[in-house]
Amino acid sequence: MSRIGFKQFAALASVAALAVSACSGSTPATTSPASAAASGTTTASVSASIVPSTQKPGQIINGHHVIRWFVGLGSGTNPSQITAEQKVVSDFNALQDKTPTGKDGLPILLSLEIVQNTTATDILKTELAAGNEPDVVGPVGVKGRAGFEGEWADITPLAKTAGFDFSAYDPNLLKQLSNSSGVLDGFPYAVYPSMIFFNKDLFDEAGLKYPPQKVGDQYTMPDGTKVDWTWDTVAKLAKL
Repeated sequence: MSRIGFKQFAALASVAALAVSACSGSTPATTSPASAAASGTTTASVSASIVPSTQKPGQIINGHHVIRWFVGLGSGTNPSQITAEQKVVSDFNALQDKTPTGKDGLPILLSLEIVQNTTATDILKTELAAGNEPDVVGPVGVKGRAGFEGEWADITPLAKTAGFDFSAYDPNLLKQLSNSSGVLDGFPYAVYPSMIFFNKDLFDEAGLKYPPQKVGDQYTMPDGTKVDWTWDTVAKLAKL
């Protein structure tokens, strides 16, 4: 893939599922602590392979097509998350020993590149400018995704080839995850915040009803009209 292979606004499990549709691998490639530090990667709590950022896309190492998974643009760098990501890599690569699915009949090595969130944007931009972009990026949120408009590949054909079921998602949510050109470049795995905290005293002082306590309930505005609980409603209440 000429640009970033495909971006993931996805759960670790979803990343693995999509990676399986395009990838395979086994023997880990490693990097020295010095090169890892220079590239912004971290080896803390990670035994999965980490490819130096100097590696070019499509490179073959020890008879494996290496697919780089970049973590850090969004969530994913907490110790427990790194452990889960490591397991995705290990489980995926183990499967490829049995049934290689890479092009040319070569197995694919899924390799982990983990950077801190505070430096991830700059590191990814540097890698893009140098022509050594990763193949998979994620999980990543709205902000991280928006910072690279036009760089993400259309994952629709990949999903269709893999038999991915689009009906599991609300069409409006998929539209939200499409770029300004209508290209779907990610799948959602979570919409957050999943809960909103509010100050009851402030609502009482303003004479406003409390927010709905059940998903799907409408909100009663001061004039008695009922409206859907949306971000627009939240904005109106915030102004009141």
